[in-house]
Amino acid sequence: MKINIIIAIIVMLLGLLANSLGAGVFPSQGPPSVYAAPPAQEDNDTNDADDVKDDDGDGANVSPDQTGLTPDEAKAAAEAANPGAKALDVDLENENGTILYEVELDNGLEVMVDAANGNVLGNDQEND
Repeated sequence: MKINIIIAIIVMLLGLLANSLGAGVFPSQGPPSVYAAPPAQEDNDTNDADDVKDDDGDGANVSPDQTGLTPDEAKAAAEAANPGAKALDVDLENENGTILYEVELDNGLEVMVDAANGNVLGNDQEND
């Protein structure tokens, strides 16, 4: 009787040992994130309007669908207000309750464009 119990315990221990060792051997048993492809990266960051910054800290989120202007229209407004400059980056932001696009230009200026109507609200010299 004791031999049967000892054999049963050994078989169970070997089964547990084999199961724990097998987790690293077979890819299908590993965590899925290890074998998943990395996320695709965007080449152009100027249309990344989903990245809305909340500079006034009130926690309000803004959907790009709630603006009257597209990022490309904001770029065009900033470039029109600064002839000869080219837009490098566009960010949708909430500053003190005002939804605006901040357009970074190649001349070092950052132009604020009202996301509702396209009016240029002002510009700042960009800090590096």
